[in-house]
This record gives sequence, structure tokens and C-alpha cells, in this order.
Amino acid sequence: MIDHLLFQDEKYTRTSFKIEPNNIFVSNSKFTEAGIIENIAQSSAAGSGYYYLQNKKSQPLTFIASISNLQILKNASAGEEIFTEIELMDSVMNFNIICGKCFLDDILIASCEMKVMIENNQI
Repeated sequence: MIDHLLFQDEKYTRTSFKIEPNNIFVSNSKFTEAGIIENIAQSSAAGSGYYYLQNKKSQPLTFIASISNLQILKNASAGEEIFTEIELMDSVMNFNIICGKCFLDDILIASCEMKVMIENNQI
């Protein structure tokens, strides 16, 4: 659910994704709320995966444990490109707490916090 990993460091990730009309999360030419959540989750996974790859570490499995403070301000349309920013807010035991934000051009269209469980307690 991402096309390009644009930036990644220990705390931040930025991705882009062009919404195709035949995407499973497009309904009535609009990218659904579930698609935005999936994009945020996959952007987080891509950033952490790239981090582990660059540091020659094995990527642990991760799972969404919870989503909170979800705000959908606008649905993007098929054919548009969204940009997603992930910020690692905290790591506690085997959980990462991230803040995800989706933008259409420079306009915030969605945000949420996710608690991501990390298997094997690798942080």
C-alpha cells in the first residue's frame, strides 16, 4: 500500500502512494478509511524494515495492537497521490507507539496513533 520509501531514520519515515482506481480500498472513486489505516501501517512497517536491513538485523514480525485518536479529515480520490509520515513516539517493552499522518499535497487528511507489537521483543 506504498509506492516509495522517501525517507527513513531511527525516528521518522515518509512514504508516497498513488491511489489506483482498481485498488481494493477504493469505493466510489474514494480511498476508504480502511485504506488510509492500511497505508499508515505499511508505511510504518516499510520504515522499520528498511532500518533493520540497513543495520544488518533480522526484521521481527510486527502486528497492530491498537489504533487510537483516528481522525479522517478528507478521503483522497483515485488517481491522487498521498504522502504518509510516521513518527516513532515511544518504545515500551515489545511495543512501538507511532503517530501516522497522511497528506494530500500539503493538506493533512488523516492521522492516528498506533501501538505496534513486535514479536521476539526486538526493538
